[in-house]
Amino acid sequence: MLVALHRLAHGLSGCTSFGEKIAMKDNLPDRMLQLMSDGCWHSTDKLVAKISHRFSATMHILKKRGYQFDKRRIQGQQHEYRLVIKSKAIA
Repeated sequence: MLVALHRLAHGLSGCTSFGEKIAMKDNLPDRMLQLMSDGCWHSTDKLVAKISHRFSATMHILKKRGYQFDKRRIQGQQHEYRLVIKSKAIA
């Protein structure tokens, strides 16, 4: 609830919703890129629900491939993440 209020207060209503569909057959890095390719901020709760409780390990794999992420604290120990730069590496 607090995350939703935070998003509304900061005009982030145009970002993807919690109910969007992510293909479960994709591997975790592909799922994370699909989810975060909108450039919007994504809460820890959303990343846990859509990727894995170990989403930071997936983020680490993507960082090693040249992707960059921003992280911001929204309240207490709650954070949000967004994809900043997409890798130019050839898969």
